[in-house]
Amino acid sequence: MKEIMILRVSELEQLLNTRLLTKFQYVFSANDCSSLREILHPNGIFFGMMNCDKACGYFHNIFHGKNGISEKFHMEINTGISLDNYPGEFVMELRCSCYDPFTDSITSVKKTFGEKPDPLIDESVYRFAFSFKDEKIFTIRIPGKCISDPKPFIENN
Repeated sequence: MKEIMILRVSELEQLLNTRLLTKFQYVFSANDCSSLREILHPNGIFFGMMNCDKACGYFHNIFHGKNGISEKFHMEINTGISLDNYPGEFVMELRCSCYDPFTDSITSVKKTFGEKPDPLIDESVYRFAFSFKDEKIFTIRIPGKCISDPKPFIENN
């Protein structure tokens, strides 16, 4: 049987990591590659093989490439944790869409963690798992299995 280790972090580290994740949300929402570079660790590994510079290019394509999110003016954020080969990493789900508050129902954008993108509002969904080092984001990856609520696992542990 495989043993799973989930590392605990101090309250100070939690605070710093939360600030980094909030900055990441703002950078993602603003489609700002320059500010992204400031929060990524210079020696980090992103998406399994990319360095900081290549990761910024990857995000530039998400922001401004074909079907990029720069023209989508609505964003919803859900959070969870990973259960794959790096269990316990924080997972952020960013749901970007062309939601129109004047004609679309608010229920069309209020989705739960893990739901599929809604083509009716041209929704794009991105899920990223994060790790941190030296007060910077050290890794960003696309998680395999993840859940929004770890309470059942904690209670059954």
